Amino acid sequence: MSSSGPTLPSAGPAEPLTFLSISQNIGSIDCTGIKTEIPDDIKSMTTRFLQSLDQFLIDAANAKRYEFLSNHKNSAAAPLSQTSSPFVSAMKSGFELHSSVNGSAAAADGDAPEIDVVVVHVQEIGGKKYNAVFNEYLGNAFRSMRSNAGWCSGLLMQPQNCDSTFTAMGVVIFLSKRVVPITSVLSVRHRTYVAVSDDPISYTGGSAGSLFLGAKFSNAEKSRKGYLLTSLRIGNTCMNFVNLHLYHDADNATAAAESPSRYTPRRLEAFLEAMSEVIPVVNPEDPLFIFGDLNTRLDAKQVLEYMTSRLKLEDGDIKMGKKEIAAPESFWEFFMSRDNHSELHQFDREPAMLMDALAEQSGIELCELPIHFPPSYMLDDTQHDGRFHEQYGCTKDGCHTKISPTTTSTFAKKKLRPYKRERMPAWCDRIFMNTTALELITGVERQQQHRIMKQHSGARLKEATAAAASGETSAATNTCTYDSVSLECMDHEGVFLLF
Repeated sequence: MSSSGPTLPSAGPAEPLTFLSISQNIGSIDCTGIKTEIPDDIKSMTTRFLQSLDQFLIDAANAKRYEFLSNHKNSAAAPLSQTSSPFVSAMKSGFELHSSVNGSAAAADGDAPEIDVVVVHVQEIGGKKYNAVFNEYLGNAFRSMRSNAGWCSGLLMQPQNCDSTFTAMGVVIFLSKRVVPITSVLSVRHRTYVAVSDDPISYTGGSAGSLFLGAKFSNAEKSRKGYLLTSLRIGNTCMNFVNLHLYHDADNATAAAESPSRYTPRRLEAFLEAMSEVIPVVNPEDPLFIFGDLNTRLDAKQVLEYMTSRLKLEDGDIKMGKKEIAAPESFWEFFMSRDNHSELHQFDREPAMLMDALAEQSGIELCELPIHFPPSYMLDDTQHDGRFHEQYGCTKDGCHTKISPTTTSTFAKKKLRPYKRERMPAWCDRIFMNTTALELITGVERQQQHRIMKQHSGARLKEATAAAASGETSAATNTCTYDSVSLECMDHEGVFLLF
């Protein structure tokens, strides 16, 4: 379809389509031993988690609505078809066509705003063990959480308890009413996209398993680590999402004994295995988002050496046990201080290693937007301060309609929760994307990305495109936010990408 597209109705410029991808490890809701009925405490934790997630989605929608209204007030909003990115044009021209036919170009100011496409990746569903009762309960709870959505995929996950296949991973997709008519979901088994308005599960024979591709890693043994792929077509643009859960560090002392850690190669092997399974199913030239609990850890050996010198400690002051760390309070305070996070990034080397290996193996370039949030793991899951209400300047009550004057896509500083003394804090939860996805969310076309790379003296794409995405170049035309959110009862921060 031509990017010039039909003109919009005279009611005014349409609000841009909005997207949110979020990953959350929910293993702290541990259902081990539960066989028949969900106990009240597990129901309570699940409810608190989902209520905080729902509130966060409301806050995010309010932020994007406020951003749109502010931009439209300050300058005439450009028609969606005039975006510089052909991928945005292809997606949104379909929406413009539907709007022009149905007369629903823009949400009225009084309507409760919605994020058009929400993709939720979860890991460790049910805790350490498979639990059919909880899985069904959680799936129903997700549907109830946003019963007003235009479409909900339900909880997409492996349905059977099989040690060789079950990963305890799931995906939930919510669509707003206005994008339902132009959205299809991939039936992996049939290798075709099925319109969500046609009830894809019924179309595929009543099995939700056709709507995703997932498996455990070949060497996972009893560890429930693996990947799960889903794909949407919105307008003429396909968007692919990979939920990824890589191997953890089983022993702190072992991880800190060598640099790099002996656990690093195992994560790399699993990452490449997942990508080798995904790439034949989807077009790698389409936008690809990889997000989940990647378990990427800091180089523990070098961190200990650095911290001992930096904090003027004695050798042996920091003792690494298998699942505990005994260290002076100054060690934990260092991780809690925002001013120190830039120092810690020098030891966060695993993501670049994963990206480089994939590029060498397949030619696919991945990147990650700059990280400005604290290490996402391992947090004290008993302490919460309601910051998911405050991040966007929204009040807890009436957030559907009240928008604070300070609400923007730039987050206010947040109070950090303390870390558990069991693991070295790390940015375990991440969102990677390919260059096409970066173009989609920032408006920086791939030719421009590579020009930026050359200007940065051969720096990897991850660093080179960060400047464009963070506004250091005028090439970025769309706004996006890559940050973390503290949801109730979780020992991981959720990480999200909002654009």
